[in-house]
Amino acid sequence: MTAPGGKRPSMMETVQTTDGFLRHAGRDFLIVLYTAFRSFKLYPIENAQVQKGLDDLAATTKQLLDVEKELEIRLQGEFIFVNSTRLRLDLDNYASFSHILNVLQQCGIGAVRLDEGVDRRQLQVSYRCCCPLRRRKRTRTSCSSCRRS
Repeated sequence: MTAPGGKRPSMMETVQTTDGFLRHAGRDFLIVLYTAFRSFKLYPIENAQVQKGLDDLAATTKQLLDVEKELEIRLQGEFIFVNSTRLRLDLDNYASFSHILNVLQQCGIGAVRLDEGVDRRQLQVSYRCCCPLRRRKRTRTSCSSCRRS
């Protein structure tokens, strides 16, 4: 990888570029995830709004995976990390971040890892397992497709 003029970027420049990309793309991913969670809370999975949320989530995930090859969303206390890059909490994204933290913590999820090749169907199954508790209380292992072996 060379910069314009044939000069290679320094390690520090490369890290800053990657962190900047991950902060921006990670924030976009979480906003799309938040929107999908909210849609599912209001409507059944068959609803067009929920399906659009899943489509947006799949597209955003694919964009991130095209660049990063793997995606790890990790919760640590009140912080959200995307591939070891801490996302900054601002007033404009406070509601979405806190909602996602709350949902994942209620489900006992501390990290989510997505690798290249994840498809919309896999995202839908995972999404349904950790979506806000809709119509009935779920326990941590109530979704058979999400149980750990």
